[in-house]
Amino acid sequence: MNIFVTVGSTRYDSLFFAVEKALNANHNAIFQIADGDYNHDKITTIRFVKNINVYYQNADVIITHAGAGSVYNLLEMGKKVIVVQNTERVDPHQQDLVKFVEENHFGLGCYNVSVIADKINQIENFQPVPYINKEFNKAKEICGSLQLL
Repeated sequence: MNIFVTVGSTRYDSLFFAVEKALNANHNAIFQIADGDYNHDKITTIRFVKNINVYYQNADVIITHAGAGSVYNLLEMGKKVIVVQNTERVDPHQQDLVKFVEENHFGLGCYNVSVIADKINQIENFQPVPYINKEFNKAKEICGSLQLL
């Protein structure tokens, strides 16, 4: 199973250490570490790339921080995802997106890296509900109501 782990532009080294411990011989992993310090001689790491979608497309499973841009892009691509709350951030705002993904069965939610091994085991048999992007067409109406047009 090809696993890609991404943290966007935010450091989250504890996620990489937890995933590393959970990997087995059937896993091939690439970690997008942003400006983190994580390093391993047998796991490919990258910092930033122009076209991350290439990595997404080649992965069977993506483990991602709960950044909205990353999560919604992956859901729209129909990828199997494990969405992890970054507990190293000052505020817990990512918790809401993890809950949204989990409650709608779009992917697996993970609130603490200590259980990432269980989530990796669960994802192999997990069948996500397809995510359908709902266009937001009310901008013009809102601007009109606020007399901004």
